[in-house]
Amino acid sequence: MKAFALLILLLCWLPNVSAIKLVIAYEDKENPPYYYANTSQPEKSKGVTLDVLNTIAKRLDFSIEYVHLPWLRALIKLKQNKVDAVFHASYKPDRIKYGLYPMKNSMIDTDKMLMTQRYILYKHVDSPLNWNGKNFTNLSGSLGAVMSYAIVSDLKNMGIMVTELSNSLALLNQVQSGRLAGFVSLENMTDSIIRKNKNSLISIEKIPLAVTEKPYYLMFSHRRFKTHPDLVEAIWMEISNIKTSGKYLELLKKY
Repeated sequence: MKAFALLILLLCWLPNVSAIKLVIAYEDKENPPYYYANTSQPEKSKGVTLDVLNTIAKRLDFSIEYVHLPWLRALIKLKQNKVDAVFHASYKPDRIKYGLYPMKNSMIDTDKMLMTQRYILYKHVDSPLNWNGKNFTNLSGSLGAVMSYAIVSDLKNMGIMVTELSNSLALLNQVQSGRLAGFVSLENMTDSIIRKNKNSLISIEKIPLAVTEKPYYLMFSHRRFKTHPDLVEAIWMEISNIKTSGKYLELLKKY
């Protein structure tokens, strides 16, 4: 009888899951190999993270609508429950007001991260500025950082003046022209921008030693977690399963 009752509950739950469409937002800048943005048709965008989420959607029988947004706007829409989830979000305790991370024993559950990313220093080739793994040396002036990125508060906590803009290319141009001492940002994203603008960003030098490295997660809105907690937890668990099963490496090899 218990098994029969469980089966009935499962059958009742499954149609509700299959009817669910999650609206998932991610930044309108390429971040290879995790996503290659198709801003006009987000559903046609490619990348490892998109493959991971699409695989999970098939396993758990729900659909996804992807939307491209500037990062701060994506967080605001998450807070307003206008999107169900956003990626890639590094963990910051003050971001809980925007949405929820996978947690375990009141701590962030790193087993359920999507991946890790490095923040790197970019400077003018003629500048003596450097990063030695602990401190910036020969720093004169402020460093650029993308508005609302996690690195902004990290730099400010180090006592560094930070120039914030939403546009990475604009900040790189300021480094190129000497108006900024340097730019600290996500390696994959920034390398992609430099490759696309190699004729104008000819004097940008990359310091290979990471300023910091952070795990990144799929964040869910408070409302979606409240209405479908089992589904949200199942998605986070499937992310972990894909990472540990070898499926992630299989997807990564495509790119």
